[in-house]
Amino acid sequence: MKKHRHSRLIFFCFPLLSLALFMGCRKDFDFEPNIENLKFSEENILLDPVLNFSNSPTYLIKVFNTSDTDIEIPSIYLKKKSNSYYRINVDGRAGYEFSNVPLRAKDSLTIFLSVAAEKPLADLYKDQIVFQDLNKSKEINVLTLIAKAKYYYPEKGQENLFLNENTTFNKEMYHVISGNLVVAEGIKLNIEAGTKVLFYENGRLSTAANASLEINGELDLPVVFKTYKNEIKYDTIPSQWRGINVGENARLTMNYAEIIGAENALNIAEAAQATIKNTKIYNSGVNAIEANHATIKAANLVINNALQNGILLKNGGNYEFSFCSIADMWRAGSWGMGENLPMYVSDFLSKDGVETVNPLTLRINNSILYGNASNGLQLDLKGGIANSIEIRNSLIKNDNPKTLDLKSPIFKDIITQNPKFKNTNFFSPDLGLKDNSPALGKGNAADVKNNQLTIEGKPRATPPNLGAY
Repeated sequence: MKKHRHSRLIFFCFPLLSLALFMGCRKDFDFEPNIENLKFSEENILLDPVLNFSNSPTYLIKVFNTSDTDIEIPSIYLKKKSNSYYRINVDGRAGYEFSNVPLRAKDSLTIFLSVAAEKPLADLYKDQIVFQDLNKSKEINVLTLIAKAKYYYPEKGQENLFLNENTTFNKEMYHVISGNLVVAEGIKLNIEAGTKVLFYENGRLSTAANASLEINGELDLPVVFKTYKNEIKYDTIPSQWRGINVGENARLTMNYAEIIGAENALNIAEAAQATIKNTKIYNSGVNAIEANHATIKAANLVINNALQNGILLKNGGNYEFSFCSIADMWRAGSWGMGENLPMYVSDFLSKDGVETVNPLTLRINNSILYGNASNGLQLDLKGGIANSIEIRNSLIKNDNPKTLDLKSPIFKDIITQNPKFKNTNFFSPDLGLKDNSPALGKGNAADVKNNQLTIEGKPRATPPNLGAY
């Protein structure tokens, strides 16, 4: 019995003794307090502007131990400590100050940085992430702009918020919309040059009947409509917000605007009137422009990528497009959604089993309609070509002549080659023309007097290029 007790004692003591000897011999459990060999992925970080009373996206910083020795960072902290608008997360812990942070030889540490903004500030908001040992310190400088914003959102349980008096948006602050902001009947909303209007996922801007929306951008100060998410990657994702709706008999005047990442960027209702100049519409989730028996006059309009149609015109109407570049390179057909066309036009509407045909006036000149679909244009006409249609001096893709007959008398001086746009991707679209583009110098010189400048503000050549550039 006594011998058995000794055996048990040896059984339990031996592992403990072995562990003690093992730890006593190993050197890699010793962490030297030292920051000498720390390197950072960035030493000066400028975050995207963040709106007051909102949080920024999270920014990632890598800290590298370039030495062959395991180290311990005695202190990592924000210089403004708990007074800072910045927040950091170190090794899975959130806070303002961290002590004795280990870092293996040739290893790295990830720090997550964000801003929880309060009041807006006129100047860049600055702080430092400080790495401190007994002898020295190293710093990462962090800066951001905390921009002033005005928020528009309906009362709880309501879908709409109405502007009931004439209103002006200016560039002195961001305008952030959640839900449906409606310009009430008979009211005008004026948006000045350089203004940014941002939207949550359910956000849209609408005009009621007989209301007016005037968008007055300038070449170097466009009016921008986009998601409230400030990271550039979100501008490449369609359907980040709902779009702009122009109600029946309402009026839209738009000059130098950019509409990015909407679902239906512009939805123009029956009998509404829209004048659109020098405007870019990118990455729409459904249609860039949808109109129902409306009136649109557009010049220097650029559309790039929409999941269904660049422009959808239905139920007739009165439309004129001059010097426009419409590209839709999205391959939506591979998702079973059919061809996504640069432009679809019909003169009828089917509703509740009843089909109505309405007059259509369509004039297209000096423009480009091109994409991944077999044709750049589809005319779906119940009233035949007796409609007032004239399409001339343009480049229109025509890989399927059976569905688009360019020999019809409504077409004149049409070319069909690839226009060779500079870039049609989602990230950095540029529908300017390459030096070997067949659309260079193919426009009608007589039309220059009505649109003397390109979308870039440059004088048009004679003869002009097709499209907006």
